[in-house]
Amino acid sequence: MSWIDNGRFFIDPMKWIYMVFAYLSFVPPIIVFWFFYTLSDEGFFKPMSGWTKFTAYLFFFVFCIIVVFAAILMYYFWKNRCKKINNAVKVGDQIVALPLWAHWNQSLGESIGVYIGVVPPIAGVLIYLWGLITGFDYLKYFGDNILQTIILSLIVLAVFIAIHILIGFGIVLISHFISESIKLRAQIANDVRDLGDIHRAATMQNPEPTKEADTEE
Repeated sequence: MSWIDNGRFFIDPMKWIYMVFAYLSFVPPIIVFWFFYTLSDEGFFKPMSGWTKFTAYLFFFVFCIIVVFAAILMYYFWKNRCKKINNAVKVGDQIVALPLWAHWNQSLGESIGVYIGVVPPIAGVLIYLWGLITGFDYLKYFGDNILQTIILSLIVLAVFIAIHILIGFGIVLISHFISESIKLRAQIANDVRDLGDIHRAATMQNPEPTKEADTEE
């Protein structure tokens, strides 16, 4: 019960949850590698040959490196946020759950928003560069005019990047709005409690002088 009263019951498990999310950052690279293995096994690269097949493997390998690098960054992000829990709430604070929830909500929104705003656009750029190198053999539905294909695919790429950046920014903004609203409640509660303590201290009556003190005077 003392752990619940001083907040340790909530703080320590929340740190464990942050570290779980840190290790879960390596799940996307595993999914990408599994997807690559599945595509290779099902013959996705089989119709390709020569330069097109070589560059397809090369760009997919580069994308895998980027995903692994992003996972490492996300790992250190969650590890850093775990250390900053002590700045958000400390053992002994009367209000613990609200700051912890706000901190976790903000951290989760930041990680998801940044990931969505960075990794998919990079993948789109790699696909576009692969098209430039291979002559857009995989984009025949844009027509046989190579210049038209380059321009239209560039427009699609720009729209794709803009959408993901806006979505990522929106997720970060919403998560900050929610967490700041929660923090505001906790701050108001702390301020009201402090004002109450100050008011009680200011209105306390001084003890009446004793009869012995009056006699001595």
